[in-house]
Amino acid sequence: MIYFLYGENSYLSLKKLHELRDASLGANPMINISNIEGDEVVSINDILASSQMSSFFSDEQLIIIKRFFKNKSKKLQECLALELKNHTNDNIIFWDDSSVDKRSRLFKELKRVAKIYEYKELNIFKLKEWLLNLFTKENIEISQNLIDKCINMIGTNQFLLSQEVNKLILFLQSKNKKVVDINDIKEVIILSKEESIWELMDNLSFGNNKKALLILERLLTAQSDFPLILSLILRQLRILYLVKIHQERSSLEIAKVINLHPFIVTKYCKAAKRLSIIKIKRAFEKLLNLDFQIKQGIIEAKLGLDLFILSF
Repeated sequence: MIYFLYGENSYLSLKKLHELRDASLGANPMINISNIEGDEVVSINDILASSQMSSFFSDEQLIIIKRFFKNKSKKLQECLALELKNHTNDNIIFWDDSSVDKRSRLFKELKRVAKIYEYKELNIFKLKEWLLNLFTKENIEISQNLIDKCINMIGTNQFLLSQEVNKLILFLQSKNKKVVDINDIKEVIILSKEESIWELMDNLSFGNNKKALLILERLLTAQSDFPLILSLILRQLRILYLVKIHQERSSLEIAKVINLHPFIVTKYCKAAKRLSIIKIKRAFEKLLNLDFQIKQGIIEAKLGLDLFILSF
């Protein structure tokens, strides 16, 4: 059986991949599993050789081919499309962590011979429903307001949400608690660096520079943190700029244009209304100049970022 799992939601597609792999292992613990990095394959023989391999313990084979649609060789994709018809009885799982070209010959052939699952990013309502289900499965109650609080603190990345929520569930179980309250969330959940930077930028957009400085103090615990913090602030400014120049459009339309989750774009739209496009561009230029000055040893990183925030 051939499977093809793809789409921007790599959390769900990987979960499905692991389910299929575990089902194969459950049916035959001795099954031979080959993992192939499809984007690095240079010859179709690399894949064909795996399909012909057998082990001393079992003739059965499971081949997992990852990110083949990212392979730069269109010729390889064409060759694999031609070969698939000879391997319909093989156990093969194709997995891609993004959308793929549905016009390609390989996709059309996979559509003909494989069982296809496309995984799209969850909209905010589905994301909340998924998050609520994580708690419900463990017989733990949580309000919609606290579901929103989790998303605001962690972001929309399902890997991070799952990780932090599992920590919270274990904490509640250790206390024999069945209902989540705000103090549990504050005690257990760690605000991601990206969400902390967003909190910093949001405070700057309100003119709350003192609060922004406190957030920076919490983030910049070591000199080595500076490059990451700077790159995240630059990214936030770039998104604010893109949202600002498309502000006549709806949040959903902007999300499609700049390839971000609509829930995140809604937050940026609110902040962008409080900032002029000139202010955003000047802040971006100041940070680029600050990066150069720090690398040249002209100014210390913490002092430079403090001055940037105070002058915003």
